[in-house]
Formats: sequence, structure tokens, C-alpha cells
Amino acid sequence: MKFSPLLNLTTVTVSALSFALLLSATTSTPPAWSDEPTEPANSPSLFKRVERKYFTVAAHDAVFYYVSQADRVKIINEFFDAVTDQYSLLKIKQDRFHLNLDTLRAESIAQEKIIGDFETPVDRAQGNLEFYDRMRALVSQFQDTHFSVSPVQTMRPVLIPILLAKADGKYVINNTYPKLLSYLSLQSNSPAFSQIALGDEIISIDGHSVEDEINRLKPYISGSSDESRMQDALYAVTFRAFRFPANPTTTVVIKKKSDASLVRLTFPWLHRTMQRQDQALLFAFRGYRPYEDLRIEYDQLSEKWRLKDTPYLVESVEATTPKLIDEKRYDTDDHVIRAGLLFKNSKLYGVLQIFTFGEPKVLNSDGKSIDFIDAIREVVSDFNAKKIPLILDLRSNPGGDGNLPPLVFGTLLPASQFRPGPTAALRVTRNAIQIVDESDSSTAQPTAGFGVDPQDYKHLIAVALRNNEEYTAAYSKNDITTDKIVGGFNQKIVTLISTNCVSACDITAALLSTSKISTLIGQPTSGTGAGFISLSDALSASWIDSQRFIQSNIPNFLFGVPGPNVTEHIFAGKAEEFNLENRPTSPSKENLYQPTVNDITKMSVDWFDKAIEVLDKK
Repeated sequence: MKFSPLLNLTTVTVSALSFALLLSATTSTPPAWSDEPTEPANSPSLFKRVERKYFTVAAHDAVFYYVSQADRVKIINEFFDAVTDQYSLLKIKQDRFHLNLDTLRAESIAQEKIIGDFETPVDRAQGNLEFYDRMRALVSQFQDTHFSVSPVQTMRPVLIPILLAKADGKYVINNTYPKLLSYLSLQSNSPAFSQIALGDEIISIDGHSVEDEINRLKPYISGSSDESRMQDALYAVTFRAFRFPANPTTTVVIKKKSDASLVRLTFPWLHRTMQRQDQALLFAFRGYRPYEDLRIEYDQLSEKWRLKDTPYLVESVEATTPKLIDEKRYDTDDHVIRAGLLFKNSKLYGVLQIFTFGEPKVLNSDGKSIDFIDAIREVVSDFNAKKIPLILDLRSNPGGDGNLPPLVFGTLLPASQFRPGPTAALRVTRNAIQIVDESDSSTAQPTAGFGVDPQDYKHLIAVALRNNEEYTAAYSKNDITTDKIVGGFNQKIVTLISTNCVSACDITAALLSTSKISTLIGQPTSGTGAGFISLSDALSASWIDSQRFIQSNIPNFLFGVPGPNVTEHIFAGKAEEFNLENRPTSPSKENLYQPTVNDITKMSVDWFDKAIEVLDKK
């Protein structure tokens, strides 16, 4: 839908001479190529030398490997061969989505033959990057969050310094990069950039609705649910390393939360300087600016250019979490666990936020390294002793080690209880057989599989081969029992989830749902059900094409959760039935929750009010 200008629209244009260094082009016309580029008047000589070098490299044959049509066809064939040999979900995807590998292969190869080969350096650079886009679009058809491709040689993202979320049915700003916005305000002689606030609504981007932009990017996103793909596509609207914009700037119309006025801002697409020369050549041709430029300032006293502080690009976890009493943190370089007390309506509620299952060790408040699960035990035991109900926050947990969810779940079980643990299963492939077989003669053990040892897998594979089965039986190694240190958690629990709850977080949410020890609140999880099992670099889930252009980790084992009332550990013929892939764990209808603008501007206040409301009714 096109945007119709309104009467109170304010347009901010960038006209300052210094900002011309940042915005080298403001129209769709690419810069002319020359060994002697046009420079802004009165620019100091140091910047002149930097600019000349930059354009000189771009004006000649840059040193990068061009992936020809023959190479691309070879890569596609190798990719489909690897999927056939390794992908654990192949039969499940074929059954659920009528996925036809032969048809996809033929269509992909036919497309490359139509595209053909390119001759000029810029066309070849663009051809490389667009082939990567096509491979992303191909893999996205498998509808699997864990199955994606990435370039072997790192691709730098482009960004504008705002991030978006959906709240109250609108697309609003939920995070910013303040230093970049301050710089844009300074260079444009307008405060409008630095006055951008959380909760401001995005009306249009280059004349299109945000939803149009999401739908344009969604075909390039791998995701196990439609909601997951939509969420990642929304993030990619302002920050992505694929489907690069054709123009060096983008114009955003923003409706201010403060007074409902409209402001039109033209942002430059920014990026970090890259080593990858095909990308560097294309970015120079399109007129993007490296944001390292923002570190350069001219010192009038010394009459020299100097470096400023680097504008950092850090998203704040604090912006989406409430302030807590007696707060405890257990972190590494990133946020891992945060806990504390929330005081509301004259009552105390315990909050436990788990941001990842990817860190086996964390640092406590004394700087001592302790096990992840010991940190969880400490928090849960404290709430239990004080008889405080628990709000477990898994909204922003991308997963990690699949062996940790059963341990966390055990700390939340009431006394003297047990539940069947998560299940693992293998598709009977050459890759799986080799990993299990080699593990007998290796000191290394497989890196995934919920504690299932190689002998167990060997037996499961042998039975499946005898019965001519596609999959082994689903296998739950151990029951989950009440954690001995906590001794049984006897307080009420609610759990906050979202589409950003992925992988090991999917498992945790499914365990909580089937056991009914916690009420779930929020949106459905991502819906992943396959991961990676490996023994070494040679025997692993990893794949790389022979041209060393793209790579992937191909999911090669299944995970799931059995029903609540089973007592056995080997479930013949149940690998597909228990598998969680494309089956997000969802709250009940009455507990579905959509974030509000208040959640963005006031640290999730409505989220936690909803959690307290549900707890008080239990």
C-alpha cells in the first residue's frame, strides 16, 4: 500500500556539506566510476587519499572469485546430494509439505541457466551476492529455523540505526543505536534523528508499508513457523546481510508517539568495512557508506583528522525487562540468567529470566565460575524457601545445549515427581551411521542427543535397518526427576514465551506444556524439532560446497517430547509423532498475549501485569 502524504508531514533533508561525506548519493542513480572521483569542496587531503584508494579499487577488476553458471549448477547439485544424504527431516517435510527434491533441483538449475554468466566486475559482484540470495530462498522452502545457508567468506550486514517490533497492531521502534542517531542529527543540522523515541510508529519505508517490506524479505528467511519467519523478516527490514537495498539511502516516515506528528527521515545504509571484495565492490558502486567513517573527525586546532570513539551497536536487554528487587545476574560475555523480585499489589513475585541455554558455565556475583544449572538451582531454591510464586521468562531464548532443559525442568517439579525426558531419534542415513560407528573408536563422544550414548544409537539403527524403517525409534534416555538440591518446587509458576523461544527453549516450553506444571503466556514458540549431532569436523552436520562459496549445518537428528503419561523409554515408530518440528508450543487461547507499546516504552509492564493476573487466579 502506498503512503499518502498528510498535511502535518515534516520533511528532514540532509544538506550539510559534512554530511555529504556520509550520503554520497541520495537518488537511485549509482555514482559514476572514475579513477579521479569528484570530491566535496574543501575536503582535507587525508580524506581525499582514502576516497581515491576506495574508488580506484572499485574501478578495476577486484580480486574475488566469480561463481560462474557452471559453478552455480554444481553447487546446487552438491547441495541436494547433501540434503538427500544427511537431512534428518527429509521424509517429515515431504509428508507435511509435499516437498519434492527432484522438482526443486530441476527448477533451481533451470533458473541458473536462464540467468547465465556476467562479464563486468560490478555485474559479477552482484551476481555472486544474488546467487547467495537465491540459495537462501531455496533453503527457506524447507521451513526449518535450524536449516539455513551462510557464505563461507563473511558477508557484512547493512543497517539503519533503528530496530522494529509489532505492538498494539502497529510497527513501532523498539530499539535504537543512539550514537549513530546522534551523529546523523549533528551532521544534518536537525535534532529529528536524535529525537527518535521508542514506541514511535513506522508509517512507511520508501513509500511502502512495513508489511510490504516484511513480505518482500520473508521468502529469504528460514523458519519452522510462519510467525518465526515474519519476526525475522521484520528484524531484517532495518538490519540484514542479504537482499541488499538497491539504493544507498532509505526514506522512513515516522509518526511520533509524543504528539502524533509525522516526520520523514532519509537514512543512509551503513556497514562495517569488509574484506570480501565482491561485496565491497558492489557496496561502493551502490554508494553505501562504512560506518567506520563516523569515527573520523577534523580537529581544527591541529588541522588533522583524528579517530573518535567507535559508535557501538549494542541492543539493550534492559529495555524489555522490569526492574527487580535483590537482582542477581549470572553472565558470561552475554546475558545468561537474571533473577530477582517484582513487587506488585502488595505482593512479591519471583522472576527468573533465562536468555540462553548455550552457556554451561556462568559467573556469579562474586565473579566465580559455576555450572549453569547450579545458578538455576540457587534462584529456584531461594524462591521456594520464601514461598514466592515464579514468573519464568523465556521470551528471548534462542536455545543452545539440549541437555539443559531437562535439568531446568527438574528444578521446577514438585517433590517426588518424574516425567519422561525429551526424545531423540535418527534418520537412518550414511551420515548418522558413520557418526555412531566411529564413536566406538574415538575418544570423542557425539555432541548432542540428550545423553544418549553411541551403543544406544547403534542398537536403534540396527533395529531400524532390520525393519527397513526410515527412522529409528524415539528414545528417551532418562526420566526427569525432582531436583535433589531444590527438593521439590511447590509454588505456582507461569512461563512467558514468544516466537524467539527456539530449539532448547522449544523443548523447555513443550515439557512445561505437557506436564501442566506451568501456565504458558505469550505467543507460540518457534517450532523447531531437529538439531545437530557430530563427532568431529569430518563427521558432523556441517556441509560446504566444493567451490567454498556457501556452507550450512544440516540438521541430522530429531528431538521431541513424549506425552505426559508414558512410562517406557523406547518408542518404536514414534519418531515423527513426537517430533516438535513445525509444531510450535502455544499458550491456551485465553493466555495468548500480543505485546503493547507500553511493553516497549515501560520495560514489559503489560507483559508482567498479565503474568501476575494469571498467577493470582491460579
